[in-house]
This record gives sequence, C-alpha cells and structure tokens, in this order.
Amino acid sequence: MTTNKNNVLFLCSGNYFRSRFAELWFNNEAELRQIPWFATSAGLLMENDNQGNISEYTRTFAHARGWTVPDRPPMAATVELFQEADLVIALKEEEHRGPIEARFSDYQDKVTYWSIHDEDVMKPSDILPLLESQLTRFVCTLS
Repeated sequence: MTTNKNNVLFLCSGNYFRSRFAELWFNNEAELRQIPWFATSAGLLMENDNQGNISEYTRTFAHARGWTVPDRPPMAATVELFQEADLVIALKEEEHRGPIEARFSDYQDKVTYWSIHDEDVMKPSDILPLLESQLTRFVCTLS
C-alpha cells in the first residue's frame, strides 16, 4: 500500500470487537484532526466463535456516530501487516505478548502494549469508553 500517511496497526484476539473499534475510531478521528495517520486492524488468536464480521457493540457505536462500517471479515495478523505498520498497538498485553513474541518477534520494536480487557472480563458498555479514552490520549501524541 502506497500512502503518505503513517499506519498504526491495532491488534486484539479476534479482530472483531476491540481492534475493529480502535480502527474505526482512529480513522474517523485522524480525518477530523487532519493528521497524517490511518489505522488497520487484525487478530492474533483467530480461533473463536464470533458471529458475523464485526461485533454488534462496535457496529452500534459506529452507526450512532454516523461512521461507515466496512463489511469485511475479521483479518488475521500477518508479517505483511507488521511490515506495513509504522506502529503496532496490541490491546491487551497479557493476551497478546505471547503470540507476538512467538510469531512476529522481528517486529517487537514496533509494538506498544495496552491493557484493554475483552468481554470475558468486562461488559462491552464498560470496555468501549475505556478504549476510547486510551485512543484519545494516544491520538494527542501524534502529528
């Protein structure tokens, strides 16, 4: 992909809820702020029983904000995605550090780990505001 913008890759387990939310939120915020960044997202642990292409919570939040939600299936993390990324954010260190170290060890210098829980620990209605707050702090650091 050829672009004059920097790429942040958001990673979660299934590329269904948290990372997709982060991608949608970030791309809309980057456009509003006119910063030279865009987001992609992928999953590290794709063995799951998610229904559909994206979490209903993420879709509902995005539609409430008037955002377009691309109808694409969840994507697995690949070496190519890591290569194309200027920065990688893994949304929960205790879940994601192991798979990254095992499969993408050459790119660990690009990875920042956050601590955003998934639905097995918190309700989506509590997760999304925390993630949005973390994203807001993050986007303020970019130019």
